[in-house]
Amino acid sequence: MLARTIHKYCCALASSFTHNESLIPQGTLSIAFALLKALAVMFGMAIANWLPEFYISLIVGILFAVFGIHALRAGGADEGEAAVAEKSSHSVFLTTFLLIAACVAYSV
Repeated sequence: MLARTIHKYCCALASSFTHNESLIPQGTLSIAFALLKALAVMFGMAIANWLPEFYISLIVGILFAVFGIHALRAGGADEGEAAVAEKSSHSVFLTTFLLIAACVAYSV
């Protein structure tokens, strides 16, 4: 019930971006993000208390192997896409810093 309400709220929030950004109060995205993260932590704690550590370790190991094999089989590029050379003149750290700075400046 709570997850459905949160999903409806997030969908309404996302659709309002396409129509009129002035309808969104400041901080709404931060509140939604914090709420979803809190629910994820509570869900993870519930699973950790419910399942024995052996089964959690087994599931984590299997998923690690599956994703590793998938990454090795996929190679560098997708099958339908041509490999595109990276044309960035600045580092990943600078890009990340600028993205965070832009988000902070937009939310003020």
